[in-house]
Amino acid sequence: LESISEKTGFKLSTLKDIEDEKIQPPLATIIKLSKALNTMVSNLISEKGDKKYEVVRVSDHTNRPRKASRSYNYIPLASEVENRHMETFLVKLYPSEEKEMAVHDGEEFVYVLDGEVKVIVEGNEEILKIGDTMYYHSSVPHFISTNNEKPAIILAVIYNN
Repeated sequence: LESISEKTGFKLSTLKDIEDEKIQPPLATIIKLSKALNTMVSNLISEKGDKKYEVVRVSDHTNRPRKASRSYNYIPLASEVENRHMETFLVKLYPSEEKEMAVHDGEEFVYVLDGEVKVIVEGNEEILKIGDTMYYHSSVPHFISTNNEKPAIILAVIYNN
């Protein structure tokens, strides 16, 4: 844990709580941990992918959600595909006071499926509506949330380089 703490900058107590499943870390934390452990994100949040393809039916969505924080939960959409470089998620954003900026390696693509979304990147605030998209480098501090008191749903694709 000490080595991972040094590589990621996370406190030992936080890593211990994640390991003991006392807390569900946000995706940005999982991405940093996967880099420090030299493994794919999916290896930390699901079974190791061993398939050439995966179909996720809409009926599977109710069985797969993972709560990452009070501000969102997510559904992995291709966690069983082997050796992939992209992580795909259906993310439901909830109203929250949390405003912690995320920074990690890779790139992100966001497509708004429902609601209105606020994305802050490099200090710029962008409001996205249904059908809008945004692409940014994840190494730039960023924050994403619903823009009002209603939940929003996005498709998020994260490329881990």
